[in-house]
Amino acid sequence: QTLDELEGGLEREKKARADLDKSKRKLEVDLKTSQGNLEELDRARRELEENLKRKDQEIQQIGTRLEDEQGQAASLGKKI
Repeated sequence: QTLDELEGGLEREKKARADLDKSKRKLEVDLKTSQGNLEELDRARRELEENLKRKDQEIQQIGTRLEDEQGQAASLGKKI
């Protein structure tokens, strides 16, 4: 091989290495962004689950109160 061929091969390898490093950095940034998004989505999911649990409890309380009031109304209706 000639010196020009060797230098050309070296330059191609340097460029390939630089391209790989650039791709690696981009993937690392993408990964970090994705992990941040995942954490944010997980927080939102937990918050929604808590809200759903609270709403279920409220519905149960309202249902119980409704039954009590219906019972009282029925008792009053019988008295009249």
